[in-house]
Amino acid sequence: MHLEAQWTQVACGRTEDQLEMTRAARNFLNLHGLPPLRPRSLNF
Repeated sequence: MHLEAQWTQVACGRTEDQLEMTRAARNFLNLHGLPPLRPRSLNF
């Protein structure tokens, strides 16, 4: 199934605001000495 590029960008968390929030979360975790974020597994 082929998704439109814009929909894929939003659904996969690749819009600029989503990327900025991910960067901010990583910086927060690093600043407070917490383990880095790891991608979630979608294996059910």
